[in-house]
Amino acid sequence: QQQQQQQQNKARQRQEMEKKQQAKPKFKDLEAALKALVVSDLRANLWAVNENFKDNHLMMLKAITAFLNEQLRVDSVDPIFADKPQSYPYSVIPRELQELIDETVADAGEQNVQYFYDLSLSNLASDMNRNQPHLGHKIMLQAMAQSNPQICANNLARNAILRNSFQNRSNVGLSLLWALGQGGFGDPDVGLKVWQDIMVPVIDLKTYSKYVVEYIHAILSQHKSTNLEISSSEFLTILSSLTTQVKASRDLANLLEEASKLLVE
Repeated sequence: QQQQQQQQNKARQRQEMEKKQQAKPKFKDLEAALKALVVSDLRANLWAVNENFKDNHLMMLKAITAFLNEQLRVDSVDPIFADKPQSYPYSVIPRELQELIDETVADAGEQNVQYFYDLSLSNLASDMNRNQPHLGHKIMLQAMAQSNPQICANNLARNAILRNSFQNRSNVGLSLLWALGQGGFGDPDVGLKVWQDIMVPVIDLKTYSKYVVEYIHAILSQHKSTNLEISSSEFLTILSSLTTQVKASRDLANLLEEASKLLVE
């Protein structure tokens, strides 16, 4: 009888936890969620983590991500933040939070950041696939890519497999393209490599084509005065990809033509 009572108590506790999770408020948009976020609470969390895991930089990065995922619960978010500036959402988070994230990323070191970037990509896809809060992953992925653009291009073969796994879930697939594409805004060589290896394979798919074409046009437009450091074979492969997309709509074909001209200028 005592064992039965314990089982009933555990079941009741589980139900209460589930109710609490369901009762967590969702904000109408990301800006509203960010406005309600209390950075001092995050600092307190990080202090506790550092006390328990002294100088464990991965635990600090994980703690920030978990906090942001939990706090930034939004009704629905466009996976690529369409119609927002290229620097969104990192550009709209509070300055104090930006500084805290940037400092934690810098302290972690390149090797830890690369590991955590790839881990965050997988966790982003997994959490989105299970309809779990995921905006913390996106903010951290963007922050890491801004800090070191090259991390977006260091594991392209692995991340192509990840993209393939979620290709039929376009909101997840587009989010992966968005995250991997962030480094290209700081380093066009990275952007071109990510575009060729990660984005071109899905350019013919209706749900992806617009983003893929607009991305390469944006990268080349933004960096048209930058000397590219890609190999001649990479250059020719990218040029071929820009000029052989026969299935593109007229608008997208025009953007591809402009992009090819920007590439060879």
